[in-house]
Amino acid sequence: MSTKIQIIKQSEIFLNPTDLMKFIHEMSEQFYTEKTVYLAPVEKNASRSITAKISGPVIEKLVEQLDESNTGYMIIRRDMDVSVIIPPFPFSMDAIIEGDDTIMLEDMFDSSFEVGVILIRLGRFAIGVLKGDQLISSKTDTRQMKNRHRAGGSSQRRFERSRERLIRELFDKTCEVTKSLFDPHKSTIKYVFLGGEKHTIGRFLNRCEYLQKSGFDIQSRILSVDIPNNDAIKSIHQEVYKSKLLNYKIVIN
Repeated sequence: MSTKIQIIKQSEIFLNPTDLMKFIHEMSEQFYTEKTVYLAPVEKNASRSITAKISGPVIEKLVEQLDESNTGYMIIRRDMDVSVIIPPFPFSMDAIIEGDDTIMLEDMFDSSFEVGVILIRLGRFAIGVLKGDQLISSKTDTRQMKNRHRAGGSSQRRFERSRERLIRELFDKTCEVTKSLFDPHKSTIKYVFLGGEKHTIGRFLNRCEYLQKSGFDIQSRILSVDIPNNDAIKSIHQEVYKSKLLNYKIVIN
């Protein structure tokens, strides 16, 4: 008779690095940890590495039902439960380690590298460079942006041309300020994140030649921000460095 494995999701939460490490250490003190598995992200439509398969049937089945992650997974296998951590930055390699291990996760939170952040919505932007939770340089600005026009005919077309010009000016200014802030840190910025509305971000990236040619590792995760202003850029490290923690119960019949 074959063994049936059920993996039941119990909870999902976002945690900052301090709270995440606290959770891991508290769980390791209370429960025996069988193994820790690190999985680096794979290219879209590429085959999953063999690491999950050789990690055992529970982890193999778990990985099959996980959503795709652009940063990979850290999986902590205990007796009757599993924790999955989706980190803010990508793991560079796979690993299977007996017992508890947080070295690769701790290395990720090392503040020796910097992160560039661009927050943009129509009418305003906020740009900054982070080192850990410290904002080491930033710039914010607003731009006039006309509201939607209801009239038709030539008046509507004039409005649309004017609005498109203002949008281009916003993108060009944002790109210019990005260059001025990022260039002095070009050798130390490891990742770049953008935040705001997805369509606006896409148009901005298509227009900003500096970012296209910069060679920066631009992350696909879009940061959540309502208003790209000074308050937003000062607190954005909380959004950048957060990890998703998922906890699962294992049922073996």
